[in-house]
Amino acid sequence: LRPFEFPLASPPSGGWFYRSIGPFASPGFAQGAYSVLLAMRFLTEQLEARTTCVPSCKLVKDAKELEVDFICFWHKPSWAERDRHVIFAECKCFGSFEDKDVRRMQEFARNFPESVMAFCTLKSSLDPRERTLLRKFVESRSRPKRGLSWPTPVLVLTGNELCLLDPGGFSRRRYGKDPTGLAHRIPTGQINMLDLCSASQQEYLGLPSIDQRWKRYYERRSKMAKGK
Repeated sequence: LRPFEFPLASPPSGGWFYRSIGPFASPGFAQGAYSVLLAMRFLTEQLEARTTCVPSCKLVKDAKELEVDFICFWHKPSWAERDRHVIFAECKCFGSFEDKDVRRMQEFARNFPESVMAFCTLKSSLDPRERTLLRKFVESRSRPKRGLSWPTPVLVLTGNELCLLDPGGFSRRRYGKDPTGLAHRIPTGQINMLDLCSASQQEYLGLPSIDQRWKRYYERRSKMAKGK
């Protein structure tokens, strides 16, 4: 046996690029599958919940077909309450949420009251147009409705959450020495879905908490009633 030189060659003089291999070699970010899989992983592993996820679903009603990136039946076991939700998710890798995406989610919100509408992206933040779109959607679904215990919950997740590698890393961020981001906005105690939705809207859309919005809503109603 003797050492030998590893074969080397100069790259071509023209343009050259790195190419991913294996499951990451699929073009177009695997048609958006990366963000879908990472979102399902976050909802299950990072939130330590029980889930049944169904990716790429088409629902038909009155001959009208709607497609959603995934539906998640989500359950967070707790001694204090039964935290169960159905989540409809619109996912992007590095593209932007558009009007058609929001309109589609509005249809799901109308047909499945009290379900969670989730917007998931691998970007670390939303651009101004996306924030405006999602803010309008959230505000249109935030007014308390008679007969319902909660308005439509809306969840916003970005690469800051979806790209966490270690299981339980999201929970540990809440109690770190210098907590930052979405995790630190969640009240202490066990994570529940409604608190997570409210915290995500504060972090990424600049909205006040759901409790603050409800308080303002009822204050306005009280003033209007007194003015009559």
